This record gives sequence, structure tokens and C-alpha cells, in this order.
Amino acid sequence: MLDAEDMAGIDRVRANLRDAILRGDSEAYAECFTPDAFVMHQDAPFVRGIQAIREHTEQIVQAVTVKKLDLEPVVVAGTDRLAYEVGLQEVAIEPAIDAFKARRKHLHVYERQVDGTWKIAAAMSSND
Repeated sequence: MLDAEDMAGIDRVRANLRDAILRGDSEAYAECFTPDAFVMHQDAPFVRGIQAIREHTEQIVQAVTVKKLDLEPVVVAGTDRLAYEVGLQEVAIEPAIDAFKARRKHLHVYERQVDGTWKIAAAMSSND
């Protein structure tokens, strides 16, 4: 089971991810992930690894600006090594894209690192 320290560590990763997205900082975004992490966004290519995540994110931040991002965890559960989060997102981007809805859902899989910190090993998001 996850203890309070684990939950605080996962909360930090989520906050860092959110802040990086709002700043348009692809480097800080990529640092939220494990070296061999997977990112699977709706209508986007399958992305694996820090460098690919960084490049993919840089393309996104060049195309749109995220004006609002609220990440609401619905369930966070797991063990002392692996955890998952099912959540909802409220997002506003400019310019608006018809296929990208304001209400979205996500699944994050977190992995504890050797140093005790948590990072995202896999992330998916899509329209709600």
C-alpha cells in the first residue's frame, strides 16, 4: 500500500508535470518520466523514452499554448514500488483544436526510483 510519503511524492510529480505543461517547458516535462517511459496521447504517435518524450512535447508546445490545466486524481493506488492514477483533466489550449476537448481523462503509472522519488513510467490521455 502507498503511505503518506508515497502519496506526497506522487503529488509532487503531478504538480511538476502540470507546471511544466503550463510553462511550455518540454525539458521539465520529460524529467517527470522514467528513462524508458511511454506516452500515449490521443491521435498522436506512440512515444517511448526521455528523448522521444522531450521531442514530442516540444512539437506540442510549438503548436499550442496550454492556458489552463487542472489534474484531478480520482484513484491513486499501488504498492511501494508501482502506483497508478486514474484521473480527470480540465484543459484550455490556444489555438483551440476541435478534436481536443476541454474535459479529458488520464492514466498515469508511477514507478519509485532508486533514490526513492517517483516518476511516471507510462501516461495516457484522451477526451472524456
